[in-house]
Amino acid sequence: MAEKPFSNPSSLTEQMQNLCWRLATEMRSLYTAINQRLNKDTADGLYLGIKDKAVSSGTADSATKAAQDGSGNVITTTYAKKTELATEMTGASSSARGASGLVPSPAAGKQASYLRGDGQWAVPT
Repeated sequence: MAEKPFSNPSSLTEQMQNLCWRLATEMRSLYTAINQRLNKDTADGLYLGIKDKAVSSGTADSATKAAQDGSGNVITTTYAKKTELATEMTGASSSARGASGLVPSPAAGKQASYLRGDGQWAVPT
């Protein structure tokens, strides 16, 4: 079987050419299987989609939930959940304390401002 036109496609054009190559290869295999009036097992062997399936896939045709990342780290114990990420700080008032968190981003034009205890950006007086 011929190699893909681009082993590492770097553009949409190269990806499309690989897709067209794959389609032509599978159509050729299917045409051969039908034209020779082969039995199902032989036809499946010629068909690229079945022939090139990973041995480890067995009979599974659906995706399963990943438990580890590419380095073998357990995902649930290595990475923070969205609910565990820091939120934006809240400022204090005269009667309530603020809450720690990420500093709110200053708006355009606030480059000479400082962050006050109430969570607002202000120009020094």
